[in-house]
Parts: sequence; structure tokens; C-alpha cells
Amino acid sequence: MATAIGPDAARVRSFAQAFRRRYCRAPAFWAAEGYDAANLLIHRLTAIRGQRPAREALIAPLRAATYRGISRDFSFDQKMLQLSTPASFVHQVRDGAFHYLGPAPDRAPQPKGR
Repeated sequence: MATAIGPDAARVRSFAQAFRRRYCRAPAFWAAEGYDAANLLIHRLTAIRGQRPAREALIAPLRAATYRGISRDFSFDQKMLQLSTPASFVHQVRDGAFHYLGPAPDRAPQPKGR
């Protein structure tokens, strides 16, 4: 079980192929998540428009963000301030390497009192 989808998953295959062509090596295990995090931030920055925002000015737009990344969909729980979308994946270790099997049958944690 891992929170990274891994570069051999079908959902990120085109990303992994483009990475290999550009850098002549396979992407790291967390590369798709890093790509998604950067693009989520870029998406929110372009939505704000205007001058460069202060760090504090990004908090509300990021909390309200929904974003479809290559590894998963992103949205944030307002009370817990964490991902509200499931984010675990099942991998199998074979021949000393991780092999993606699919999403884990998990659900996002629910805050107490819901």
C-alpha cells in the first residue's frame, strides 16, 4: 500500500513515457504526484490573475480547489485541511521492484461529528 500511484500505472503512462523521452530514464516513484502538485498550484495561480499573490492569499483558493490530476482527483476537506479524495494504491514487490496493481479500496478519512 502506498500513497503514490507509481510510474507503471495506466493512468500516468503517457506522463512516464514523455518523462523517459526527455530525461532518458524512468520517472521516480512519486513523480506523477509532484507533477500534479505543481500543476494544482499553477492552476490556482492562473485563476487568481493579476499581481503575484502573497503566500497567505493562496490559502483560500487552494482550500477551495478541485483539480483533476494525472494521478488522482484533488479536493480538500475544509475541517481537516487534507485531501478528501482517496489516495492509496496497491503495489506488489516482484524481482525487487514495485509493480502497480490498482487503487486501494479506501475512503478518505471523515472528521469526527460528520
